[in-house]
Amino acid sequence: MLDAVRQKQLIVQPQALELLSTLDNFEKIIEKLVEKNEFIVTREKIDEVISDISLKEKSAQVIVRHETGYRPLAKEFDSSVVEDATSDVTDKSTCKGKVGDFIEYFKDRLARGANIYKRRQSAHPMIPLSKLDSYGGKMVRVVGMVYEKKQSKNGHVIVELEDGESLVTCIAMKDSKAWEAASDLVYDEVIAFDGLKSRDLFVIKEVVVADVAFRQKKRSEEDVSVAFVSDLHIGSKFFLKDHFTKFLEFLNGKGSEKQREQASKIKYLLVAGDVVDGIGIYPSQEKELLTKDIFTQYEMFEEFMKSIPEYIDVIVCPGNHDAVRLAEPRPKLLPVFTKELGKFKNFHFVGSPALVKIHGFSTLMYHGDSIYSTVGAMSKLNGAISQPDRAAVEWLKKRHLSPIYGDNPIVPENKDYLLIDEAPDIFHFGHVHHNAQRDYRGTMIVNAGCWQDTTDYQLKQGYVPTQAILPIYDLHLGTLSLIDFKQDNSVVQAVGGEKSGVGKNE
Repeated sequence: MLDAVRQKQLIVQPQALELLSTLDNFEKIIEKLVEKNEFIVTREKIDEVISDISLKEKSAQVIVRHETGYRPLAKEFDSSVVEDATSDVTDKSTCKGKVGDFIEYFKDRLARGANIYKRRQSAHPMIPLSKLDSYGGKMVRVVGMVYEKKQSKNGHVIVELEDGESLVTCIAMKDSKAWEAASDLVYDEVIAFDGLKSRDLFVIKEVVVADVAFRQKKRSEEDVSVAFVSDLHIGSKFFLKDHFTKFLEFLNGKGSEKQREQASKIKYLLVAGDVVDGIGIYPSQEKELLTKDIFTQYEMFEEFMKSIPEYIDVIVCPGNHDAVRLAEPRPKLLPVFTKELGKFKNFHFVGSPALVKIHGFSTLMYHGDSIYSTVGAMSKLNGAISQPDRAAVEWLKKRHLSPIYGDNPIVPENKDYLLIDEAPDIFHFGHVHHNAQRDYRGTMIVNAGCWQDTTDYQLKQGYVPTQAILPIYDLHLGTLSLIDFKQDNSVVQAVGGEKSGVGKNE
């Protein structure tokens, strides 16, 4: 034992040394102390490590195994997971915090946003703002970024539009068909206007929203499904361990014949962040934690996830409670946290946002941090925190996951990773702890709710989470169903068309 202490260069107080000498697992405790950078060792620190190890071993008791005779259909099919490296900031961050970084970031946002409009047919020529005077009173299309938006005393919407070279004042008259769409604009979004120059103003006749095109919903020839979870918050005293264990048992074939049939088809599991509760995320959080050791929280997560059948591919992106940078875009979790899971062939860790093709379906994964700034900026989204699919539709319309710069922290990389270049087949996010789903123009939008009971902090904020409800999307039929693990694993058919909420039309 003394050799192990000397090798790790630990300074151990006499009482701590005496305690270590009585423990059979002293090597494990020493390794844990080193991981936590505790090189001056007291008895109290050893007691804390012993408590964390005990907690992890207790969580390991939830591991479940396949029921005898269970033959999952999904196991018969090969997995297909293709990560789009260009959509993920992991290992590609270039920001140094200099003015040039901001310039390059906004140049990229503007250029790629404008390119979406250039691919669209238009009855009017698309011209730079600097050429407006040359076209007199003729109808044209202009593209730029919203620099400022305000309402005049007469109720008209005034928009300052810039394109990197020029800044032009645009107006949507109160009685025009462009007024309502102009009122929904937010700062920093890239937008196109059809209209004409009149004296010193560009009169907006139509606001041309980028949006995603109508597409026929994609279907898989093979009868497989994808399940969605988010916001587990493992490490919190409010983590719904028993319900999550039921979910793991469900994946392993435990349940009614109907449930076993449904679980049998699950080939992919998407996890949209906040897999652990983290530390210091909100005021007085430490009172609500099972452990204040972030490594132990991830070890607990690992023990739960190890029980997922190996034929199910699991894709995990980080959230604001995870051990990555707070600002977006976020890189994937580091190997020091993913440990053994990162070595499993069926586990894939990606950044947020990230684009992953699963079974041929283009899938956009994003934790969802910007929902508060988006909802706060658009009056039409009043109440959308409990109907997050409505906010997701606006992101798809604006072709950007966080259009307002500054309200939600964004790192100015030389590429805008939050811009949506192409419409995804599946869009999965979380963050607001509220289930919602909608089929929008061929994109299946899914918010997977949470697996955490209502915390004191959430109660003070007025949040009403939906918990332990599992969305499952049938890639063959194009339908989405929900399993409520708080209500005896009841199954609800939720979405087959333009629907929203938890199993109801909007």
